[in-house]
Amino acid sequence: QGLHIMRRPAADCAMLKCQRCAVSAVLYCSAGSYKTANCTLAVDTGCTSCTVCSAFQYASTACTMSTNRMCSRITACAASEWQSISPTASSDRQCTPITTCTAAQYLTQPATSTSDNICLAISNCSISQFQLSVPTTTTDRACAALTTCSPVVQYQPVAPTATSAASSANTPACASAPYQNTPAT
Repeated sequence: QGLHIMRRPAADCAMLKCQRCAVSAVLYCSAGSYKTANCTLAVDTGCTSCTVCSAFQYASTACTMSTNRMCSRITACAASEWQSISPTASSDRQCTPITTCTAAQYLTQPATSTSDNICLAISNCSISQFQLSVPTTTTDRACAALTTCSPVVQYQPVAPTATSAASSANTPACASAPYQNTPAT
């Protein structure tokens, strides 16, 4: 009933005393080991423990019933890279180049070993604002509202620019005459 493979120890072969190979060892080795030799008339099935990868390695080839585990060194990210995917027991670390902010961006959060630079677009001041401070590589442009003169009681002695607000001053009060000799400018 079923296939039985016999092996003969060298000492017993002369007397024709044969022993049967362990049926389970013919088919596979125990967990954590792989087959290195098949059961024959002269030798039993050979099993060897699988290689154990160190903390600095991952299994690039898994241990199977017929092959040993192959371990590879875990990649170290360069100073210009960040770890985008962590290594596991069976996969390598993935490194990604650190993003460089463009001239139209500023850095809000610098890269770490496990995160990329975070860059945001530099704000533009609206038509009703002026630039209070210039943007830098790590700060956004600051904008402030332009001053709006009250048309009846104020005038604008200095016009606004891209980097300064308009100034306003009170219109000089008219003398006792019921009309104004010089219009406000």
